[in-house]
Amino acid sequence: MTLRDVADIPHPAAIDAERCGRPLSGWRLRWFTVIFEADTRAGRAFDIALIVAILASVAVVMLEYLARLACVRHPGRCARSVFGS
Repeated sequence: MTLRDVADIPHPAAIDAERCGRPLSGWRLRWFTVIFEADTRAGRAFDIALIVAILASVAVVMLEYLARLACVRHPGRCARSVFGS
């Protein structure tokens, strides 16, 4: 497979957009453009905001888990247990 072959493969979001149908006008078209088209300024901002939200969510879960381990008497045993918080 060459680089040219890879360039011809459509992006998964483009496949979903094609299957679901692009709105013709109005607010739905604006939101569609923001969500599915990463080459626009608003689309890029949406993608970055989504990545930041996902990373923040993962960070909160990790902090919560580390706080639970910090509060127990045997954190290593708790971390290795099946039901460890």
